Amino acid sequence: MESGPGKYHSGWNSSVRHCGLEYKPGLKAMAIGKIREMTNFCQEHAIIQEICGIVVIASNQQQEETLLVLAKIGEANGLQGLKFSNNA
Repeated sequence: MESGPGKYHSGWNSSVRHCGLEYKPGLKAMAIGKIREMTNFCQEHAIIQEICGIVVIASNQQQEETLLVLAKIGEANGLQGLKFSNNA
């Protein structure tokens, strides 16, 4: 339909692969494995991608507690390299 691959692309699709930090362990969390598969596919086929990570910021004690819960969920879903910084 178009002159080359990827020319017909919706402006609504950000192409972001969500890490599963907020997904409870289970079926939806399988997305993390799919992210790894897509990353490997892109590398094998020389498809440019940006792997940038995510920064989540808490602005109060309650949010800090929520971040600890999210970190545990992320680890249960297979996320690696989670780091905390306290620059208060």
